[in-house]
Amino acid sequence: IKLRLQTPDNRRGLVENNRVNHRVILAKGKTLHPCHIVKGSRDYEEDLAEVITSKMDPNIIGLKNLSENTWNITNANGETRQFEKGKTIQLLPGLKIAFNNDMIGEVN
Repeated sequence: IKLRLQTPDNRRGLVENNRVNHRVILAKGKTLHPCHIVKGSRDYEEDLAEVITSKMDPNIIGLKNLSENTWNITNANGETRQFEKGKTIQLLPGLKIAFNNDMIGEVN
């Protein structure tokens, strides 16, 4: 599963030095750090999210919020929800995650 990350300003295709646009491959056990989801961060140590699989079905992959921020989630149908620390969202194509004001991720 790939997660495309970009700043809100970059969603319109704008490219400047202070905007971020990158991809992260998500696999079981992978963790996301501030360097992945906080614009300008170089912190590779703090865990803000973890990729986990369902205990019932290992083919179901989710992302667990380990951060203090509440994520705003929009699914492919346009429905929105919030995920607080400790909650997990199933990673499905088209899912958009607003991790904070700096970074939005989209599952491909």
